[in-house]
Amino acid sequence: MVEPYEARTKADILPVTALRSQVLADMASGHGVAWWGGLDEPRKLLVGDHIVGLTESVASNLAQAAMHLSRYAELRDALDFETRQNVRSAAARGGVFGPRTVGFDNRNIEADGHFTGFFRAVGSVLDNLAGLVVGASGMPMNVVKASWSDLAGWSAGASKAVTKHQLTSEHGGMISTLVSQIDIHLAGTPTHWLEWTLDYRNSLVHRASRLSINVIDDRSRSGVAHPIPRHPAQTQAESFAMSRDITQDVIRRETYDTMQLVLGEVLALTRVVGSACVDVWAARRADPNLHLQPRALWPKLQQGRRLQFDGAGRQANISAGSFLAMNPTLSERLSAARLSDGDRPQWKTWLAADETVAGATS
Repeated sequence: MVEPYEARTKADILPVTALRSQVLADMASGHGVAWWGGLDEPRKLLVGDHIVGLTESVASNLAQAAMHLSRYAELRDALDFETRQNVRSAAARGGVFGPRTVGFDNRNIEADGHFTGFFRAVGSVLDNLAGLVVGASGMPMNVVKASWSDLAGWSAGASKAVTKHQLTSEHGGMISTLVSQIDIHLAGTPTHWLEWTLDYRNSLVHRASRLSINVIDDRSRSGVAHPIPRHPAQTQAESFAMSRDITQDVIRRETYDTMQLVLGEVLALTRVVGSACVDVWAARRADPNLHLQPRALWPKLQQGRRLQFDGAGRQANISAGSFLAMNPTLSERLSAARLSDGDRPQWKTWLAADETVAGATS
């Protein structure tokens, strides 16, 4: 029986799932998180729903990371077996490599896609967790644009942020304690694993490709080693220029095992952040001094731009009054955030009023 990818991460996301339940329970009245201060009703709804969405994104991205790692390993092992066969055949003829099939090349591209997808997914988990910290604690920064790097700068500017956004000293101390909890956990993990993971995600997604290196190695798990960059924030030329030789430019360990380590650390961090956010949420609900949810979390109601792109192909038969089957958990979320069709006129009123205020203050 094939185990669902979600099952491999289920235990680690239990605290995040618990946070989702708490937020939705506090939004049950239909007016957003009832006990928050500092935000108007539409922002209470938007920020609350975004936190719920982040908990769901953590779960789905972790499942995707597990899927990508599993498929990468399966494809890589099969490709490496073919590569060794190719090298042996070519050597018998006095060559190095024999011709490759289109099927081999396509599977190689698929394996690379799962490799990149793995780092994209774990990078997304880290940014999702940062958003949970920001939203659950009331950290004064934009919750939609929160990324893991934002948490690193809190301690240095904490006192200034507390004063600027009129948080109580107790609230600022609570946020600092939460960030310290995460830092203490990370201090006991492999050196720079998180920085390396984020750098590699950014390199794979945003930068020029690094060299793909394959080494025939009988000691490796598949007989072919695929070393990955040691300094992924550097360009290929920069890294080569600063290394004494190629062995300093790459991590000389099993790539699959390194990916397993990264996934394990991200899962452990998910447990820590999720548990800490659950505790912070309960503490804030119980103490009025911690209720302020700064407007900086959602500065303008309409944050994302609206576009006219209409896709391509046959138009789907979706219209007002169409029947849509949805998961009960999605229905619960839409109801809590007042996103059903009947609530649209109220949202239009809120958005128009916010635009008027923004225009008057700009």
